[in-house]
Amino acid sequence: MWKLMTGMRRKPGTSFDAFRDYYETVHAPIAARVLEGAAMAYRRNYVMERSFIYPERTDKDQVAGTFDCIAEVWFETREALDALLLRMAEPHVRSVLVEDRRKFIDESSICYMVCEERALPGRSPRHPTPTFHT
Repeated sequence: MWKLMTGMRRKPGTSFDAFRDYYETVHAPIAARVLEGAAMAYRRNYVMERSFIYPERTDKDQVAGTFDCIAEVWFETREALDALLLRMAEPHVRSVLVEDRRKFIDESSICYMVCEERALPGRSPRHPTPTFHT
């Protein structure tokens, strides 16, 4: 199982509620149209609480814990993920996605992570129900 995970912060001056509402009602439907047919599922995980193993850290504003959302896009194969990355690089698709995300996301905070999911030995990985609704 492969995932494209994207960490992001809201645009400065945007409240958390406004960020989440815009993402769910405007951006997620746009992204879902791009993902349809390529990915198994698309989920947004909104960070509601932050804690650190080492509370004495002074660089908390520079670590992943500052993300407001971590989006997950699930793929059955690496080839399916790569095909989506190519689609997202197409000029028209890219311009639609970038133009919209600039309205609510701090562009400098975006962090893309390509991940391969592994389950504990003897346990099968959880497979998501295909979901593209918002």
